[in-house]
Amino acid sequence: MSECLLRVRIDHTWYGDQPISGITLCPDAQTDAILQRFDLWWRYEGAQWSLYSDRVGMRAALLAGLARELDSRPLCIRFVGNLDHLSSITALPPGSRTVPHYSSRAVDAGTGEDAVDLVLKPKSDAAAPPATIWLYPDDVARAVPGTTWCIRLEAARLPWIYFVVNRSQNPLNQPFIRTSDGQVLAGPVETQMPDGDTALRFDTGTQAWAFNRTPTLRLGLFDRFRSPLSDQTTEICLIRSMPLPASGAVRWDGDGPDRRVSAATIIYL
Repeated sequence: MSECLLRVRIDHTWYGDQPISGITLCPDAQTDAILQRFDLWWRYEGAQWSLYSDRVGMRAALLAGLARELDSRPLCIRFVGNLDHLSSITALPPGSRTVPHYSSRAVDAGTGEDAVDLVLKPKSDAAAPPATIWLYPDDVARAVPGTTWCIRLEAARLPWIYFVVNRSQNPLNQPFIRTSDGQVLAGPVETQMPDGDTALRFDTGTQAWAFNRTPTLRLGLFDRFRSPLSDQTTEICLIRSMPLPASGAVRWDGDGPDRRVSAATIIYL
């Protein structure tokens, strides 16, 4: 039987309840060595990092021992993995180019279902490395047992791109993508895909849309055709509700300071 001493959870609106693709949390080398000396073990599962002890009921003593061992220094947990992708889909603080630094000395309190959530606030402290989480054992000891330390990341506002690949036997005449409030995406522009397929590109142009698992707008793919027997134009709906951009579907255009990132989705007919 083991006891959980500490929980750190990452919430990201792009991913919702799903794990963050290509990202994990793990202690730096110094912290990992200290945890091993105290016979503590950790696990990263889903989007949560947890620290465990096999000595049940020793939470206060273990945290006090960690505080003495660290001598006013924190436990250091690092973001590891594809930080470029995570940064590209995250609304970072002004001036930040990657995931910022977090500390248990800067928190907001909120109420969770079963325990108190403490929300770690991003810091721009130049003395602290980015993409790290500093957790002071004294702060952890003062928190209510069962507390989860949360990092809440908002999805970036990005231009959206849809590539429509027509593999059906029915040709498209005047296809277009329209939102539920009447906006029409730019396009179509014929585009060659990396796999050799020809696609029609539709995009939001200069408009950047926030990603949300429950979007306020619904997008549909339509086509118009004119009957050869009359001047009447008929509009048909090909896809009533277009899928949202997937979490890994990010497209980079350009180089250097003009490099642009967009949320891209491929649709096959």
